[in-house]
Amino acid sequence: MELLDKNDVDGVITIVQFSFPPQRSFVLRDGMVTYLYPECAMKRSQDLEPQYHDCGQFYVCRVDSYMKHHTLVMPKTMPVVVPEEQVQDIDTFSDWHLAEIKYKVLNNLE
Repeated sequence: MELLDKNDVDGVITIVQFSFPPQRSFVLRDGMVTYLYPECAMKRSQDLEPQYHDCGQFYVCRVDSYMKHHTLVMPKTMPVVVPEEQVQDIDTFSDWHLAEIKYKVLNNLE
């Protein structure tokens, strides 16, 4: 709540940087691999703009702003960038396994 007031923003969300630039992603079309963004195919990954996604740890917003925009990402939404090693989306058993590994490493359990 303090971040809302101190920074005069509509909302605050947690985000994490993609571990590899999505601009270099592939898609499958007719069973074949192709670049989603062919214009980035020959660019070095470190030269591409970092991109982020929400990590769902918390969303805080002003009710009036939410009612006006009907989204959690409003024109004046402030990020809290969370390090990748502290974030794990869990949709599969493999995701769960990665979460356990991160937990052990972060808590010096190995």
